[in-house]
Amino acid sequence: MDQTTQLLSRIAKNARTGAEATEQLIQRTPDGQMRSELLFQKEQYLSTDQRAAQMLTQMGRRPEKAGPMEKAGMWMGIRMDTALDTTPSHIADMMIQGATMGVIDATKARNQYPDANAEAHGLASEYITHSQDAIERMKQFLQ
Repeated sequence: MDQTTQLLSRIAKNARTGAEATEQLIQRTPDGQMRSELLFQKEQYLSTDQRAAQMLTQMGRRPEKAGPMEKAGMWMGIRMDTALDTTPSHIADMMIQGATMGVIDATKARNQYPDANAEAHGLASEYITHSQDAIERMKQFLQ
């Protein structure tokens, strides 16, 4: 697999994971302002995932799907982590941690695949910027 494909696959997986986790948190939060913010962030993740998938399709590749065990693990982790605390502050903390992990992985991928094409690097940079913006936006909910 070439470096462009590898970079796009990592970005798609990060964005898809972010969208799925955010959707689960939307379902768990009773706070309207937090829900609005989460919906905005979910759309950002979905947009990045779709763009990466489209670029992969144009190259004759398919984005990897998360396995059922991976999805179940994330679902269970979020359920357990929000069982007793669904306050905006706690949800923000979870989102900040998740977005930080995404920034780290996307930055590593960008550095691991220096020969990926400019479009893939640009999408990786946009993903990192959106994630860093999400972190900043979530800070308003911390208490």
